[in-house]
Amino acid sequence: MGGASGHRRGRAVGAAHHVALVVLLAGCLDGAASASVLRTRSSGRSALQAHARAQETPAHREIPVQEAVNAAWYTSTASSILTPISLVLASTLDLAIAGRIVMMTLQAVGLDLQAKPKDTEVEFDVSLVPPSVLFMSSTLERKVSWSLIRGFTAQDQVVMPLIDAGLDTPQGLAYHSDTSALFVADFGQRKIFRYQVEVKPCQDHSCGGLAVQVSVKGLQQVMVEDVLTQFVSVDRAGNLYFTDEGRNTVCRIDAGAIQKMADRKVHAADLKRVPVEEVSGSNWKAGLPYIVTLYEAGESGLVKAPAGVDTDGVMLAFSNGDESGQGPGSLVSGLAWPKSHLEAHPISDGPPGLDVAITHAMTVYSSKTGLFGVCNRDGRTVALNQAVAPNGLTWDGDGTIYIADGSANKVFSLATGVCKENRPLTPVVSLHDVFGVALMKGTDPALAWAFSMSTHPLAGFFGLA
Repeated sequence: MGGASGHRRGRAVGAAHHVALVVLLAGCLDGAASASVLRTRSSGRSALQAHARAQETPAHREIPVQEAVNAAWYTSTASSILTPISLVLASTLDLAIAGRIVMMTLQAVGLDLQAKPKDTEVEFDVSLVPPSVLFMSSTLERKVSWSLIRGFTAQDQVVMPLIDAGLDTPQGLAYHSDTSALFVADFGQRKIFRYQVEVKPCQDHSCGGLAVQVSVKGLQQVMVEDVLTQFVSVDRAGNLYFTDEGRNTVCRIDAGAIQKMADRKVHAADLKRVPVEEVSGSNWKAGLPYIVTLYEAGESGLVKAPAGVDTDGVMLAFSNGDESGQGPGSLVSGLAWPKSHLEAHPISDGPPGLDVAITHAMTVYSSKTGLFGVCNRDGRTVALNQAVAPNGLTWDGDGTIYIADGSANKVFSLATGVCKENRPLTPVVSLHDVFGVALMKGTDPALAWAFSMSTHPLAGFFGLA
């Protein structure tokens, strides 16, 4: 009886050691994956942005491609080494001794989990980034054009026309992926237009060798009239935001009302301007033909010559272009769906603002004196780059913004993962007097479908050359 009990105790101890070792190995694997992410820093732009986002952004962010690749390799390598070792050591050795052997084995093959993370140069393949479409407006040429972006630059520097009639002074642009709608703020006509965009596969030279053709389907539609606005924004749900410099207001139109106008059930002339207090809470009904005034000069005192606006669907940021030096602040942040016009506050007293782009690490705004960012972490305003004269901005949803510089006749890109001064710019494409920019991302269903159907030799995997 005593022998049997001792045998059972021995098995229990062995099982306990085995469980403990499994826990240790799981910790090693998790540490390996985490270490690989911390060690990732690429000489290529996107991996640098990934490294920066690991320090700057919330834990629920999406893991960039390069981080995921490195983490997967690290975990797989550690697992292939640890699995056979664990089977032998768990049943034969003391847990502490087994643990030391495991660590020594990993260190012998270069996977030192106890060492401090070291930066390693990793060659990042930009061909892993899906292509996107960059829309650009030119005020002097009175048109909107597009380029195919591969690896953060325009393919072959080709610029194709999209809208070359019906515009007077096209400036700010905004694109809504779910409805394939492009919004254009025409300052000269005092209107905001909507265009239906379609993407088709292309095999001939009519699309400039780009494998896809982007065009406008149907007629130009007026969404807002009698409005003095330079910039527009649209959130994921399709709600349209814009500023009105003439009225000193920041406004929103519900996605349902936008769709009714697209279906020609409601017209721009039917829209009624109402303060946000009248349609908040139980008074709000989706699809009402209203231009809702979110913030205005006379009520909140936070609006003076408003210019750019951007939103993530929850928060909203708008810039003030007032140059008197006595304005409420160059950049103001508030709720995108406030119950009152008072639910906003200044976040920067920098130079007068133009366009705005909200990113993970900061809120970026353009001005006549350069590009500035308000850091999410500590609220500082930093001069990102003052060698550029930016107008329109657009964010790719990851770690890059695109900047229209009309004086240089170029669009530049800038990595936004780290909020610090004097960030370098990368030329993307040239366009005469470029003003506004918007992006059809590589994940856009219409763009992904067109590439999947294209037989052009440059289409490749996910449309990659």
